[in-house]
Amino acid sequence: MKKYIKKLPSFTVPLIGCILAACALVIALYYNANATAMGSGIGQKTGTLVGKAIGSLEGITKGREEGTAAGKAAGLSAEDTEADIANEIRKLENLEVLVASVKINDFHSIGDNVEYAALYLLKGDVVFSVDLSQAEIVTSNNGIQITLPMPHGELYIDQSQIEKVAEYQKHFFSGSAEDGYLVLFFFALDT
Repeated sequence: MKKYIKKLPSFTVPLIGCILAACALVIALYYNANATAMGSGIGQKTGTLVGKAIGSLEGITKGREEGTAAGKAAGLSAEDTEADIANEIRKLENLEVLVASVKINDFHSIGDNVEYAALYLLKGDVVFSVDLSQAEIVTSNNGIQITLPMPHGELYIDQSQIEKVAEYQKHFFSGSAEDGYLVLFFFALDT
């Protein structure tokens, strides 16, 4: 490295020193001219951060207590909750609560002297449901009381599963054509 420095002209080292001194002077003059603006900006940012920190601390310690009290009072009143519960229950309308498989015996006879008789086994389902649109909803300070109407059931017979269990027929049928027609008509209505 000393070899390279010796090869440089004699005025190079003082020239580099002057350039560095000039750069330092320009930087010092720039900071001197803008010191007020820079200090103001730094102070403002620092002040803003400190203010936010103090305000957040006060908000956490003091505001939380006030907010908790207000929220608790609004939550305990539950004015909107009562109306929402009543509306949601009534929207459900017909709620099916139970499906039961059933087997029903049906006795069928023809003629006054029982010329013909048959015992059928009918299979199906009974669907019990409650009409929630008819529910009575009463609210009080202690809670909510819901009175449901009596459930009603609907019977659905599976036509493909009708089974003849027993049958009786006299050897001689003395019924009229009208008896046969009525039996056929009522049997068709039953199935």
